[in-house]
Amino acid sequence: MIIALLMDNFYAVVSACGEDIGFRMLAILQEEALGSFARFFPRCQMISHENSGVNETILFFRLPVTGRAHLASAIPAFRLAVSRRFGERISELICPLPEIRAGYSRIDRPQGAEGFGRMLFRAYCNARGMAIQKTVPERPELYGEFTDILETPRLKPVYQPVADLRTGLITGWEAVVCAPEESLFHDANLLSDYADEIGKRFPLELRYRELALKHFGPADPQQHLFMNFHPGTLNAPEFIPEATRHLVREAGLRPENIVLEFSEACDTWDLSLLADHLERHRVQGFKIAISGMGTDHSDIRSISRIKPDYVKIAPSLTRGIDISPVRRDMVESFIALSRKIGFEIIAEGIETPTELSALISMEVACGQGNHIAEPAAPKPALCVSIPARLSVREMQCGALKSFTPICRLVQQAFSVSPDTPVCEVREMLANQPPMSSVVVVENRQPVGILMNYNLGRKLGTGRMINSMTILSSRKKGRSPGPRRYRKCSTTWPKFRCRLQWGPTR
Repeated sequence: MIIALLMDNFYAVVSACGEDIGFRMLAILQEEALGSFARFFPRCQMISHENSGVNETILFFRLPVTGRAHLASAIPAFRLAVSRRFGERISELICPLPEIRAGYSRIDRPQGAEGFGRMLFRAYCNARGMAIQKTVPERPELYGEFTDILETPRLKPVYQPVADLRTGLITGWEAVVCAPEESLFHDANLLSDYADEIGKRFPLELRYRELALKHFGPADPQQHLFMNFHPGTLNAPEFIPEATRHLVREAGLRPENIVLEFSEACDTWDLSLLADHLERHRVQGFKIAISGMGTDHSDIRSISRIKPDYVKIAPSLTRGIDISPVRRDMVESFIALSRKIGFEIIAEGIETPTELSALISMEVACGQGNHIAEPAAPKPALCVSIPARLSVREMQCGALKSFTPICRLVQQAFSVSPDTPVCEVREMLANQPPMSSVVVVENRQPVGILMNYNLGRKLGTGRMINSMTILSSRKKGRSPGPRRYRKCSTTWPKFRCRLQWGPTR
């Protein structure tokens, strides 16, 4: 078998953005095609792959007889998955994104004097012709599976927590519906993308609204259910706030618990109409959120017109924010805007502990992502462990002139609260090197450091403990240098007393 993946409008993109972008697009297309192949064709064996022509990638694979009935449905789903992943990676380079088209054909055995080269050429032309004509998405097999999923109780909602990064408590859950694992539409993004292509987005989202509310369960008054809708659905006359409020009441919730979320860009006329529809929902008590912020030129216009209660930062900005000054600056600009206009920031797509720590240090209000919790049903109820926050901007230290990578300087440290007994600290440091230390944390802020060698020396000689120094001054205009703290009245025979200290006068 042969699959041809083509990029539409490729030549115009290269003409406008340059050859380097074109080569990058080809490489990403091939990487995503190879990365998604095993998921959609689990019984097939990859033979070869190459970039054929200028704007396409070709895959050659061996298809078992038992997999032929599955092929017609798998190809369109494969194309949608590759297209979405391709778009996520290329959106940082160009806009608008080129459309990905797909076609396939069987490579028959040569008959008589006909050579293999002629059979391969014929299969390639058939696959490429199918891709150009865009005949794959309308295949009846995939359409039938989509209709069956929509009309039967096969769709199941899952909920991903949205955590308050200031307290660690769960402030809400975002609802997503997906098909069973054995279905090609198990990926919620794939399901919505296909619904867009066949004009079934509105019935799908009505079903989504019903299921998300029905299976949500009880929630505290200050917790929310985030429901993501397409602007076209929110603009539809049938999507009236009274009907949504009725479903909310039936689920045992209040409109104040519901956040209507949308992400896709729309033109000026649609945005104005959307704002009017959302205002009717806001009057009923619903809250509004804009997601995917930072990926479109109309972001600020959307905020100024919609006046949302929440703005979700796109995963493309969250990903790698711990190592990217540019991403940090962009997120900080949204944080500053949120304080002036009056909405809360939610960072989407948190995947690593360092990304979480970076967002907390930047004082981002809320966050969600697989590092916090993956989508699940019933909705996960947990408390997120929030690391101690130390703002780099508050340190105001001099310029660092060492070229040593900071990863070689960082060491894991213990942390304790100010009222921890000295004996517990001593036990923690008993088998540690002399230069190890314990960080004293109060209200998630580092306030001091206790060195192992200093503690051992003072306790060993029976002298008073004097090993606490502040990390940085909190008062504006003061020198960031260390401040001494008065000696603790605890001596060796009474070292079980709790640490007490304060600034010397």
